Amino acid sequence: METSHTPVRDFYEAEPYPFGTDYGGYFERFIAPELRNREIKCVLDAGCGTGDLTRMIALELPNAQIDAIDFSQSSIEAAKAATPASVNINYYVGDLTSLADNPNAYDFIYCQGVLHHIRDPEPVIRNFRRSLVPQGLLIAWLYNPFGRRDIEDVIELNRRLGGANQSLDAQLSTINILIEALGSTAPGRLITGAQDEATLLPNRRKMVDRYFNPYYRHYTLKQAQSLFESNGFQVTEVLEFKNKELPDGIRQVAHERGLSLHGRELTWSLLELLKKPRGLAYALTSSGRAS
Repeated sequence: METSHTPVRDFYEAEPYPFGTDYGGYFERFIAPELRNREIKCVLDAGCGTGDLTRMIALELPNAQIDAIDFSQSSIEAAKAATPASVNINYYVGDLTSLADNPNAYDFIYCQGVLHHIRDPEPVIRNFRRSLVPQGLLIAWLYNPFGRRDIEDVIELNRRLGGANQSLDAQLSTINILIEALGSTAPGRLITGAQDEATLLPNRRKMVDRYFNPYYRHYTLKQAQSLFESNGFQVTEVLEFKNKELPDGIRQVAHERGLSLHGRELTWSLLELLKKPRGLAYALTSSGRAS
């Protein structure tokens, strides 16, 4: 499948990502429980990058056929090199905006950290809807603005100090200074010293992806719901908020104002403000309609 040359694609050709990370156990805590007790035979990892999460899916679903697509040739090559021959993953280079018409092909589509790098994600989401079996599961993870303010502040400070005129490596070396200058909790501090390549390269790739990606946008929970609902999906769960309880004070105020917290949307929106996530994973099923 032909892929278009865009700044984001060229960025990931030069800086394949992820690289040697398990996201702090993110998959096991939030994604794997959603896959259990489901009959999943065919999977699409849409925007698989270097395949770190694809291989976790394969371990969780050893009997499933897994297709993994990414528009970066270098990412796919890295993914193939890191995947044992015994693992049932079919990697290929392709563009999600022109995904082959393959209706009802997948029981589960996973799309982490991809849609927010696409200027017009709606055709991609409609492709996902066509490609899923009825009652199939889509899990999509999107940047959220409430928890990324510290990252944005570092990016803006670097810009105002002329970072665009510096090489990427020169800018990377200053990120720690900028984080500390802001008194920031921003993640991804550059590791320095004599650590081995297995430590240094994943750290560098995280830094580059967080602070230098040429295009991304943030989605509030409300914006994400609107995006998915207008393209044929309904949000069944926000995985980071599953089984989370609101503080007693919040519940008290809601009760005094006659607000019901039995509907999840209000609870989710309050948790978004309280937890300030850097991103949220949405579990989605087809709504049976699309505008």
